[in-house]
Amino acid sequence: MKKIYTLFLLLVIFFLPVRLYAANHPVRTAAAGVTLAEREENEIEHEEEGQREDNITEIMPPERSPLETNTPTVTTDTDQSPQTAAVTDTDQIQPATVSASFPWPWVVTRAAGISSFILLALTTIIGISITTGLMFRFFSPATAWSIHRAIGSMLLVAVLLHVGSLFFDSFLNMGFADILIPFASFFRTTLVALGTIGFYLLLAILGTSLYTMTKYAKFWRFLHYFGFVMFVLLFLHGVLIGTDTREWWMKIIYWTSALAVTSFGVYRVVWKLRKPVV
Repeated sequence: MKKIYTLFLLLVIFFLPVRLYAANHPVRTAAAGVTLAEREENEIEHEEEGQREDNITEIMPPERSPLETNTPTVTTDTDQSPQTAAVTDTDQIQPATVSASFPWPWVVTRAAGISSFILLALTTIIGISITTGLMFRFFSPATAWSIHRAIGSMLLVAVLLHVGSLFFDSFLNMGFADILIPFASFFRTTLVALGTIGFYLLLAILGTSLYTMTKYAKFWRFLHYFGFVMFVLLFLHGVLIGTDTREWWMKIIYWTSALAVTSFGVYRVVWKLRKPVV
């Protein structure tokens, strides 16, 4: 099982630099909702305005008394320092960098979210394969169930990392109620609620798999049917609120996973209809 857990670490490690690349290329990160590009532009504009106000204060002449004459002051080129000349033209001010306030929680949230979606698709497909016996063509029952549990455990860790990182995001500044109570979020209320409901379904399915699978098999099987509902909710949550939705690689991940889960779901239904009644 070490190889399975290594896969999870590789997923998270891989998507961290992907998110960093997207954050440093704001033109390509435009998507629905608040994007990293918008965040960076707002921070840059805020810092530029602060710089311009400071520069205007430095170059403005002192106020003159009404008793002073209005004799114009002639300033030669040699009297003007290079620094003052450069500051006079505000269009030449270079944008401030945002490295000091880089949104690491947001990057970690997206990396964990993408990893969670991939693991969700994998565990759904493997679960269907175990139910239909397709998995047993390649692995023994014990190995197949071990893989399923391992990926389910990694999915839980990735989702907890995805949710937990939001509490440290100072830009959205979401509280416990916004994240953990459906339809209570001020930000994209419905889309965040889809993720919250999917999160609770995941906890219920994984929790019952640990404690009720053997004792209450019918209840466990009934609750597992909601795994398809969970996948649809989290798919819509990721596609509609994710800042990487318009990226070509993210489209491949979303739609390939959706197509694979749908295909295995159809196979599951056909297998059930053809299964002889005992």
